[in-house]
Amino acid sequence: MKKLLVLAKNMNIAKNYKKQLDNYFGDNYFFESELVSEIENLNYFDADVILVSSLDIYNAIRNKVDIDSDILIINRTITKNTFDIINNLNTNKEVYVLDDNDKDDELISILERVGIRHLILKPYLLLKNNNYFNGYILIFGDEKIKASNAVNVKCDSTLLDIDTILDVGYKLGLDNKLKQMSLQREYVEFVTKEFGLSNIISVVNDYESQLKTILNIIKLGIININCEGKISYVNDDVSKLIDLNDDDIIGYNIKSVIPEIDILKHMELQNDISDKLIRINDIDIVLSMKLLFHLSKFYGAIIILRKYSELEKQQYLLRKQMIGKGHVAKYKFRDIIGGSIDIVNSIEIAKRMSKSVSSVLIFGESGTGKELFAHSIHDYSDRKNKQFVAINCGAFPETLLESELFGYEEGAFTGARRGGKVGLIELADGGTLFLDEIEEMPYNLQIRLLRVLQEKEIMKIGGDTLINVNIRIISATNKDLFKMMKENLFRKDLYYRLNVLPLKISPLRNRKEDIFPLIDYFKKEFKIIIDFSEEAKKALYDYNYLGNVRELRNFIEYFKNMSIKKVEKSDIPFECEDEAEIKAPFKEYGYFDELSIEEYILSLLYEAYKAHRGIGRKYISDKLKENNIFVGESRVRDILLELRHNEIVEIKSGRAGTVITEKGIKHILEVKSKKMIV
Repeated sequence: MKKLLVLAKNMNIAKNYKKQLDNYFGDNYFFESELVSEIENLNYFDADVILVSSLDIYNAIRNKVDIDSDILIINRTITKNTFDIINNLNTNKEVYVLDDNDKDDELISILERVGIRHLILKPYLLLKNNNYFNGYILIFGDEKIKASNAVNVKCDSTLLDIDTILDVGYKLGLDNKLKQMSLQREYVEFVTKEFGLSNIISVVNDYESQLKTILNIIKLGIININCEGKISYVNDDVSKLIDLNDDDIIGYNIKSVIPEIDILKHMELQNDISDKLIRINDIDIVLSMKLLFHLSKFYGAIIILRKYSELEKQQYLLRKQMIGKGHVAKYKFRDIIGGSIDIVNSIEIAKRMSKSVSSVLIFGESGTGKELFAHSIHDYSDRKNKQFVAINCGAFPETLLESELFGYEEGAFTGARRGGKVGLIELADGGTLFLDEIEEMPYNLQIRLLRVLQEKEIMKIGGDTLINVNIRIISATNKDLFKMMKENLFRKDLYYRLNVLPLKISPLRNRKEDIFPLIDYFKKEFKIIIDFSEEAKKALYDYNYLGNVRELRNFIEYFKNMSIKKVEKSDIPFECEDEAEIKAPFKEYGYFDELSIEEYILSLLYEAYKAHRGIGRKYISDKLKENNIFVGESRVRDILLELRHNEIVEIKSGRAGTVITEKGIKHILEVKSKKMIV
């Protein structure tokens, strides 16, 4: 979960904000607060989103936060209870405002914005210590004053306005929570900007005044024309789009201003216009028109102009809404638990890969955390604010997988959804597409995916239009994809398109030092307190973990469900009853999948031992190639890690290379004597 930090004048203000945000986001985020007075004493602010009350505070902390943190300046509002109290005041006397945030002028502006305009409002600071003042003082929050002759009006503390709540939800990745509820229907304790607008409009009887008020708020190019087509109003956005001032077009007929389309003809036929693409001043414009009627009388029309480029941005936002839960990056690199050399190296390599746009292919056994790395790579990339769309290629039959990835047009096949469907590749436009279990993708679909990588375009099933897409593909596999390629089970051209940036995730048995940090993490996740006997700790350390981290997590979940507080070795639900297999010791002959390669590597290490030196992976790989054994350095590294795990070799740092141990010498001499290796 992401963390929100609020910098507030006092803890009561912070608590009010938390209570308000909890109404929307529940316990789906971490909340922390700090006092503004402590800013100078703090060197670092660790949070995904930080709420501050002013630009001054923003500037004070901007160099004390992580580059990935978002700092939002709070927009405040008042509660409806406070609005009703102030709105019912009827006095010609001065009314002073005391803000518990020490921002009296700002609070006065907020009151006027929401419709409090019948009072003479002044900041309390101007009153100072005038005990003879006999007017009203609006006291917000827990502020206390002494003014014997004044009428003190107690008001609630201010709250976050709706736009701040929406920003927080988006930055925390919880905007899906907002979409599940009606903000104004379910949480009506505070006044929004729209509340002030509706109060203004409700007392304006003139139709034209109402219309102009609305038009001034809408952030689109708006033209109001009467029933004859004469322009009566335009907003600032229109002036920017058609490069004409208000005075140049008001009173003119719409036909002379926008001759590209016969608007008068549509008005005569009483036809609205929906999203008509035209070109004005070499700019692509989308035009819509809505006819205006009141009591069956035709008054004119509203014309809406939008830049096509802005419409594309809107389409992007709509795509984000269509994506829904599960198609955003949920993890960061800091969520990857472990301090072993293997996992630290993998994280560092993955971070460097994040800054590229090239395809990433993640190799690793089931349960090693490949998807966790895929999420983290996206989150660390320049595409972090765009969509992350994930799909498991092995979870769908071929025809269904094709429609999920590429989408389809209406009527493309029997049972096709009315209106068609947008595919996941198109939804990922601008972001990242994660293809898990890529080895399960049918051969025919591999050809279509290859075209996406080559041409950056797709065509829906049943469609005839090419759609440009800008996506980065991250794939993952737990199979030997290179071997599948050689056996023609996976396309060679696609393999090399996907495998531009290969990332290997080591199995848990090769990074034993991560076992107990992972156990501590899972104990926190499941909210349990358990202890382990020394025998149980040793058994957990020696176990082979064919299911990797996922299997270890299952153990902790098992202990929770069985209410085990003190874990003994007999309590651990190992997959294998044979203790010898649990410990996975080095077997004399049959331990390795590729026995001859390991034996040859041990022979090289033994010869290097006799020469009193260590050797590196490149030297070993080159020697293997000389003997027609084509094994890359990465595979040599994996073999050496297996040997180190079984105390056969010792991997030293730097140029010292790898050396064989006494146990390894004993083994290779036995093998030589039995197999007559020379």
